[in-house]
Amino acid sequence: GSFLRALHVWGASTQGQEARTFVSGNVVGKEAVSLATYGRVMETLDGTGGLVALNGIDAELGKERMDTIGRASDIMYKRIRNGHGDTVLMGDFWPGNLLVKMGEDSVERLFLVDWEVTRPGVGQMDVGQFCGDIRVLMHFCERTRESGNAAICGVLEGYFADEEVDAGITLMQVGTHLLSWGPRLDYEATRERKRSLVLDG
Repeated sequence: GSFLRALHVWGASTQGQEARTFVSGNVVGKEAVSLATYGRVMETLDGTGGLVALNGIDAELGKERMDTIGRASDIMYKRIRNGHGDTVLMGDFWPGNLLVKMGEDSVERLFLVDWEVTRPGVGQMDVGQFCGDIRVLMHFCERTRESGNAAICGVLEGYFADEEVDAGITLMQVGTHLLSWGPRLDYEATRERKRSLVLDG
């Protein structure tokens, strides 16, 4: 969390201006992320995405909620594609991109890899992606709940520290991750488990 916070503070500063300008040209990264997240929300819920386990979930949510979700998803989709935001995002911040070098008794060093979707954006999107990915894992693999909660708390505490912020973007990104990625991952989950994850999102 504190690493992400430092990246986003630097990315929004005058020292980060050159990097912001450079990553704003990452059209492929912006397109890939917008399609893989907010671009999948409605097809996940309305049945056009081919996820049989979720058939009928749009009726369960109701027209008013579906319309609200659709409007919010469309806004965020366009913001990502247009590079809306004031900082540099890592873009793919999840546990699979963290390499750990262990010392005798503790972590000696962390390495963050896979920066190909780095782009301009709102910093809380990186935080939300990480928390969303951990939340999906916790939902399908019960044995990860304790460590998952610790990881989420650590990132949130490190990122937000003493600052009072509106966590709305973080929460929206978590929910979108549950909707867009959760039911597509192969955890050999039952129909009910997939549906409950999507409804949580």
